[in-house]
Amino acid sequence: LYYTHPIFVAALGTVFLKESFSWKKASALLLSFVGIVLLFLENLSTSLVSIGGFLVLSSALCWALGIILFKKLVGNENFLPVTSTFLLSAGAFLLALSIFSEATLVVSLQFVLILTYLVVICTAFGVALYYYLLRHHEASQVSMWLFLVPVFGVLLGWLLLGEKVDLNEVIGILFVGIGIVVLNK
Repeated sequence: LYYTHPIFVAALGTVFLKESFSWKKASALLLSFVGIVLLFLENLSTSLVSIGGFLVLSSALCWALGIILFKKLVGNENFLPVTSTFLLSAGAFLLALSIFSEATLVVSLQFVLILTYLVVICTAFGVALYYYLLRHHEASQVSMWLFLVPVFGVLLGWLLLGEKVDLNEVIGILFVGIGIVVLNK
């Protein structure tokens, strides 16, 4: 459900940013979305209509709204102060919430290395790159690449954890790849 985000971005970008919405873009989005459905086919259930499913779908919509607002308001201005503010405020909020957690934190070298990697490479670099690309390309074109996150999750699970990859997952990966190629060709 969370990876409906690119569909929301494409729809909102068409309305608020006057981005084009062609048959090519619609086909690419549809192919990739079908690919995501195939990746998660085994896990789909009636829980999709639960409050949790609604909240996940709402978060995808809110993230899409944030992307559209960023692109509309920031435009060609320096995006680093904006993205830094996003990251620091979210980090501070989550840190404050963690005070109420009953979990015990064990700080080790492995923990520090993993946290550093997640903060610097995955978050700071990844988010800065994403917003940089938003400044130079259509929001729907940049967001389309987010369909690759579950693909890499499946592939890394297979490669590093020895998880089984079913035929529907292979077909889903192919659909996502074809969708991205169609949009960017």
